[in-house]
Amino acid sequence: MIKFSHRRLKEARGTIRVTDIQYLLKTRGVEVTTASIYSWETGQVPKINILAVLAEIYGKPIEYFFEDMGTTRVGCAVSK
Repeated sequence: MIKFSHRRLKEARGTIRVTDIQYLLKTRGVEVTTASIYSWETGQVPKINILAVLAEIYGKPIEYFFEDMGTTRVGCAVSK
């Protein structure tokens, strides 16, 4: 199972101020609030087009922001 990683998004930003990210997004045609950026780092998932722009800004491939959580198998008995 592939899952969006809020942690990786926050790590990619590093010490860059959220207002600077907001400005860089705006220069690329994406207008968002700083609250939106914080929410993506703590629980919400950005739209894929916004994530693509963030990946460009952070110099990361878009795949960087996803983690493989592995597959969980649930056993079940089949009776005949």
